[in-house]
Amino acid sequence: MSLAFRIALNFSRCALICASAALFCRAADARAAAESTLKLTTGEIVKGAVLSKTASGILIKTAYAEFVVPYQLIDSESVKIPPAPKKISDVSEQEEMSMPMQEGEIISQDANVDALVEYPPLFDDSGSSNRVPEFLRVLRTWQDDYIDFITPYIPEGWYIKLSGGYLIKQTSTSERTLDLAFSAERVWDVHSLNLSGYYNYTLYTDTEGASSATTDKYGLAYSYRWKFLGAQSDWYINSNLSYKVDAIKLINTQLDQVIGVGYAYSIKDWGISTSIDTGPSVRYLDLENEKDRFIPSWSLNESIYWDITDLLRFEHTASLSASLGGENDASAYIMVGLVFAPKSVVSIALRYTYDYDNLTDIKYEERFIISFEIPFDGRKK
Repeated sequence: MSLAFRIALNFSRCALICASAALFCRAADARAAAESTLKLTTGEIVKGAVLSKTASGILIKTAYAEFVVPYQLIDSESVKIPPAPKKISDVSEQEEMSMPMQEGEIISQDANVDALVEYPPLFDDSGSSNRVPEFLRVLRTWQDDYIDFITPYIPEGWYIKLSGGYLIKQTSTSERTLDLAFSAERVWDVHSLNLSGYYNYTLYTDTEGASSATTDKYGLAYSYRWKFLGAQSDWYINSNLSYKVDAIKLINTQLDQVIGVGYAYSIKDWGISTSIDTGPSVRYLDLENEKDRFIPSWSLNESIYWDITDLLRFEHTASLSASLGGENDASAYIMVGLVFAPKSVVSIALRYTYDYDNLTDIKYEERFIISFEIPFDGRKK
């Protein structure tokens, strides 16, 4: 055995401690060629990619170095075809029939087989849980345990969401606002039901703290949808009934009933779902110091939900109503929002709302709400 060969071989062994170089070369080798195995007369085994054959020996590239192995030291040479080859060329159909190859079969280098293979990942544990930061693994474990614990207590088939936010505002007065809300939805083949409610509590105090005033508003809503042409149809009939009290706008009682026909459309590849419906409605309104009245109207409702990614959702809803009687009554409600991590145990929602009604003393109200939301999903039970 030549001195140069022994030096090169020893160098290849020592280079094993260089982990980064080994990983890089391993990925490069996998792309260069199938793995060749040289069994030496000394009993040693050399594995790598054969780069070329010269008059004196074989130039081989291992995971650690490149060097020439003299022919007189080679006892045998073989090449291993990696599993699941995509393409095998330079072999005639007759040769393929007479010389079938199985996955992982060792064949002679003289077969001159050019194999295009699936390359292995750069790191053996790529994508495994061992590479996930410890705090994320703990968080995921806690989340899975929480879901397993809470799911049996959720009514089967229902999707329930609780949300809450708190606002502190300091101007010429001190304002503290608490927002609470809930929603529950159940979907059957052609029927769906949605229940929702909210409560808003606001405490006003002057700068000296000498006087204070408390106002609140709350409401409940019920929505029923029927796909009257069948489960696969996008057309539906809906019935919406809502009730609210608003001390700021001096609304003692407001009831709205809407019956409409609508169309729902979704682009599943983009995560977009939208719906629009319209129909007659009637409102019962009881304002402070005013006579109760019924107002026939025509309403239009629309919504858009877009799951931009698994961690971000865009939401938009709007309701418009115009009086059909002699009164010049019109109202509008618009909501635009972003929800971060909507499918997680706890999500954060940013929403802007605009509420207009020309029958009340306060014609419009704008709000920017930041809230935390907790979903309970019983649809997969």
